[in-house]
Amino acid sequence: MTTLHWLLFAFRNFAIGRPFAKAVATRLSIPYPSDRSLTGPSNVLQVDITVPRKWKVRAGQYVFVSIPKLGILVGLRGHPFMISWWDWSQKGLTISLLVKSRTGFTGQLDRYTNTELLAFIDGPYGIQHKFGEYGTVIMFATGIGIAGHIPYIKDLISGYNNCQVRTRRILLVWQINNESESRRRKPILFASNLLLGQEQWVKSWMDDLLDSDTGYVRMRHPTLPAF
Repeated sequence: MTTLHWLLFAFRNFAIGRPFAKAVATRLSIPYPSDRSLTGPSNVLQVDITVPRKWKVRAGQYVFVSIPKLGILVGLRGHPFMISWWDWSQKGLTISLLVKSRTGFTGQLDRYTNTELLAFIDGPYGIQHKFGEYGTVIMFATGIGIAGHIPYIKDLISGYNNCQVRTRRILLVWQINNESESRRRKPILFASNLLLGQEQWVKSWMDDLLDSDTGYVRMRHPTLPAF
C-alpha cells in the first residue's frame, strides 16, 4: 500500500467516538436435500457490515474486507466483494454482501455465522455505469452474479421516483437451477419462475424494491433454469 492508500484506509475505518466496523454473516437458506452438488443456498451467506464512517454508496462499488478473527493467514488479507445492498439506520450505514462459501476466507467465515465480528474495509472502489439515460434496461445474471445487479435496479427505481432517470422498463434475466411455479408481483410487473432456495438470496431486497416503486416502473424478471 502507498502512504495515501494507508491514509484512506485509516480514514475509512477509524472515527473518533464510533466503534470499528462490525460484520455479521447469515446463512440464507438450507441445502438441497436431494443433491448437495447443486450450487444452491447451502453455501451462500449474506454479510452485513456496519461501517464507522458512512459514504454515499453507488451501484457498481466493491470493497476489500478483512476479518482478523478468521486467522492471520486469511483474515488479515483483504478480499473483494461487490456491495449488493445498503441501508441507513441509527447505527449509521450498513452495507450488505452476497458471499459464496468455498475455501479460505469464505470457508472460515461460514464457521462464524450469526456472530458479530470485527472487520476492516478498504474502499469503496469501482466505476458506476450510467443506465438511467435508457428507457429500457436489460440485465443478465447467472447464479451469484445477481449480487451486482440489485444495486443498479435500486438506483434506477430511486432515480425514477426522483425524476432523475428516463428508465421506464427493466428486464432482468437470472439463470438459476430448478423451476418452481410462477408468481405475479406488484406494483412492479415482476413475472418470474422463482426457485425454491436461490430466490431467497435477494427476496427481501426485491420486496423492498417493490415497495419503493412508487412510480410503477415496469419490471419483468424471467428466471431461467440452468441446463
